[in-house]
Amino acid sequence: MGAGFLLSCYSGVVMAHKYCNECEETIHPNRYKLGYRTCLACGDEVAQRLAEMRKKQVAPAYNKGAYQYITLEDTKTIGR
Repeated sequence: MGAGFLLSCYSGVVMAHKYCNECEETIHPNRYKLGYRTCLACGDEVAQRLAEMRKKQVAPAYNKGAYQYITLEDTKTIGR
């Protein structure tokens, strides 16, 4: 198995434990199945950082236009 897995045997059933990419705590299997690779605490911290970063990524997309979220690719054509 790949990184972030640990196999254990409990009552004859082999279970794969997944670990958080940030703090290496165990992630609940259902959370891992949904595609999350961080625990709840680290996921909240990452979401807060992303929200703060995105607050700064707004600009008018065209002359006299409303402010819109921009990506790094948009910075080349913004305001044209």
